[in-house]
Amino acid sequence: MPKIKSEKYVDSINPVELVWDSKVTEVDHTILPFQTVETINEPKDRQRGLSNFIDPNKKEDWKNILIWGDNKLAISSLLPKFSGKIKLIYIDPPFFTGSNMPIQVPLGENDEIAKSLSAIEEIGYRNIWKRGMGSFFQWMYDRLILMRELLSDDGNLFVRFDYHYSHYVKIILDEVFGKDNFRNEIVINRTKKIFPSKQYNVATDSLFWYSKSKNWVFNPQYKKREKEQTWINMHSPGERNPPERVIGRKLLYPPKGRHWTFIQETVNEMEKSGRIRVNESSEYNDMKGKKVIGMPQYLTSSEELLDSNWTDIPGYSFSTGYPTENSEQLLTRVILSCSKEGDLVADFFGGSGTTAAVAEKFRRRWITCDIGKFSIHTIRKRLLDISQCKPFEILNLGNYQRHKFKEMGKDTVSQYLKFILDMYRAQVITGYEFIHGKKANRWVHIGAVDSIVTEKEIKKCIEEAKSAGSRSLDILGWDFEMGLHDTFVQISRNEGFDIKLVQIPKEALEVKDALKEEVKFFEMPYLDVNSKLEQKKVILEIKDFVIKNTEYIPEEVLQNIKEFTDLIDYWSIDWDYKDDTFHNQWQSFRTQKHKNLEVKASHTYEQKGNHKILVKVIDIFGNDTNKLIEINLK
Repeated sequence: MPKIKSEKYVDSINPVELVWDSKVTEVDHTILPFQTVETINEPKDRQRGLSNFIDPNKKEDWKNILIWGDNKLAISSLLPKFSGKIKLIYIDPPFFTGSNMPIQVPLGENDEIAKSLSAIEEIGYRNIWKRGMGSFFQWMYDRLILMRELLSDDGNLFVRFDYHYSHYVKIILDEVFGKDNFRNEIVINRTKKIFPSKQYNVATDSLFWYSKSKNWVFNPQYKKREKEQTWINMHSPGERNPPERVIGRKLLYPPKGRHWTFIQETVNEMEKSGRIRVNESSEYNDMKGKKVIGMPQYLTSSEELLDSNWTDIPGYSFSTGYPTENSEQLLTRVILSCSKEGDLVADFFGGSGTTAAVAEKFRRRWITCDIGKFSIHTIRKRLLDISQCKPFEILNLGNYQRHKFKEMGKDTVSQYLKFILDMYRAQVITGYEFIHGKKANRWVHIGAVDSIVTEKEIKKCIEEAKSAGSRSLDILGWDFEMGLHDTFVQISRNEGFDIKLVQIPKEALEVKDALKEEVKFFEMPYLDVNSKLEQKKVILEIKDFVIKNTEYIPEEVLQNIKEFTDLIDYWSIDWDYKDDTFHNQWQSFRTQKHKNLEVKASHTYEQKGNHKILVKVIDIFGNDTNKLIEINLK
């Protein structure tokens, strides 16, 4: 992979930097291709165009971007097209305080459950700290270097952090962006604690604002005045020319050594709105020594200039169930301060999607990213809940698995197969082309690292298993051919085989020692969707949904499940699937406010003939299941 020397600010007069063990200042720029896996809200007449990665300069063709994956890889892979193109980046990295803050997820219409971090998130965060604070510093440094390259010359970066490590993060930011490009430390609210402890409860976080250069975008913001409006004498220290103003139809000079606070145009406007008066009960001596009856005064505005104290608004909110959901009031101030309509805004720690949601509402283009699959699902739902949300794409990083295994030093087929088998707690079997291992009395096949498992592949596995005298087979894969679940059920019946389709978890990409670390392998869920034809109209109804690995579902969750629909958080339909990108043309989902889920959907076709329908179901844990339905309209 190419390595590009990162541009870094250097203070040649007073060089100061944070030093840690094994510090690396040359950041790898690994560039992987992006794959569009879903488009949402795209106009129907444009849905079947070539899947493309939009040119950031062509705003009329732009689709906003939601990326699943490691944010360092995502940022570096964005650089070829987006270097110097992003006006504003906001990030709220994990604070790594050691506390466990689960996500509250709707369960059916009346309950909710607490969802912990996924294994990939837990493993990823654990690896950040594996060498102590130094590994965390390197983790932050690498990403800040890459983010700086994405920013336009007049761009800005905002970084939220808490009291545990904010002072260290500030030094890293000084090194990467230059201390002269530090604009403000903004004080923002945390969630208030109501119980006393042996010290003062921490009430605020720091929001560090850095510009990329001396030419930065800034739009002053105002807030509601905290104190009551009052009349103030309209003069300020120092003399100005011309000194006189026409106030109340009189030509007036200010007191000696003073000047009138406002220019004439402002005075005229304020008089029209009733905010200028002459107080006849007071008098003064003007700069010429003349005694004047009546002091000009102005009424303070209902708003006041916003400063670096933002504790008048909440720092967090709780609309999605995320415990660290940044408030929309906070992101509104950030986005309005440093961007205009049409500008490109990014957040590489997407979380609950507040940055994307606010950018959408204020007509900014946006890119956001998160390593948590449930985060991607939450952001998708949140955006769909915004009226007239513009089209956006969900992207994955292509060659992601291959890159990760190469990074781990397991880039040969035999190393890869042994690693997955060790993690699955199966033994290696040799002498076969398609059978790779054995677990108890079941044979095991491992799908290739960078391709889907196909029906043809499964049939080959069955032939080899037969020759070995077994009728139990586990098929492990990163992804599976669309509609394969129904196919292999029929194959199992015909051949008398017990076949399981098992998802290789993305967590495998973060595991260092397959024999010591444990991840969960999920058997593919069972989804039953009924289709009914009424002339040119098709009606779909979800009839059943079964999560096979109930041992992974907490007992308290199982007790609260009343019907199969309680396990479904979201489902969507592509009514005209063409074996390419999934185009979301209809959806129903649960939110904190609206927990009911529709189980039926209908669509009327304009043309007769064969049509493929792809149904995507996402369960309460964020895992997705697809079902392909083929219909023939005569």
